[in-house]
Amino acid sequence: MHHVIAFIQTPQMMAKRMEEAKAKGEKLGKRAAGGSGLFYLDGNLRRVKMDAPVVNNACDQKASGGRQPGGSGEGRTRVRCWRASRREPVIRLILLVLRKRLPAGSTLMFQMHYSAFRGSLKEAVTDRTTIGLIFAKQPPDKMVITSAAANVMFKIPAGDGNHEVVACQTVPRDIQVINYMPHMHLRGKDMKYEAIYPDRKRETLLWVPKFSFNWQSVYWLKHPVNIPKGTKLIVTAHFDNSTKNKYNPDPEEGCQVGRSDIR
Repeated sequence: MHHVIAFIQTPQMMAKRMEEAKAKGEKLGKRAAGGSGLFYLDGNLRRVKMDAPVVNNACDQKASGGRQPGGSGEGRTRVRCWRASRREPVIRLILLVLRKRLPAGSTLMFQMHYSAFRGSLKEAVTDRTTIGLIFAKQPPDKMVITSAAANVMFKIPAGDGNHEVVACQTVPRDIQVINYMPHMHLRGKDMKYEAIYPDRKRETLLWVPKFSFNWQSVYWLKHPVNIPKGTKLIVTAHFDNSTKNKYNPDPEEGCQVGRSDIR
């Protein structure tokens, strides 16, 4: 098991999805492909339609048609993402003090990511991943939410060794940031988080110059960072789709992304 992402899908989210599907004359099960009309389901995979527009810079309002492609889970709220490692017991202790809202009737969805490995198994192995919930006895003073500056509409040209992709999000209220989780796959090269404050001051919040898919790190801050309402958060990533990237599965293939691969 490489890592797991747990989502909350509330009854309100599903009701909205059902209404949208009914209006379009579509049938929709419990698992939805996304409400934007840009996606379709291929088995359990959500893919971008081939005729979807390509938007490498989601902050460019003119190029993106005035919209920011992405969001915080396309109708799902992330509970937590964790990776199997020797550090995990430490992370579990940290999680005990974080509080998130889980509305009654919600469905907990586990998104399991597995890695191939060399060698053979002598016998079948069973995944026993579980999640534990501790309910707060008193209403919290502060509640943790998960949000993403995501771009799901970019395309990486074949052989491009430094393809740039940008996503952004404007903060709707005063917040405190407690951690970051940059996310890419095998072609991921580097990622930078920046903030442009209402006074136009620009600050780098996080820079990962050598991203590794084999280590999905969550960067916990020693002290929360105060971000005022109206701040623009910008995420800039670069991808190496060339032969110089030894992890690249196919340098001759151009890649159109069908999920939120930059966060």
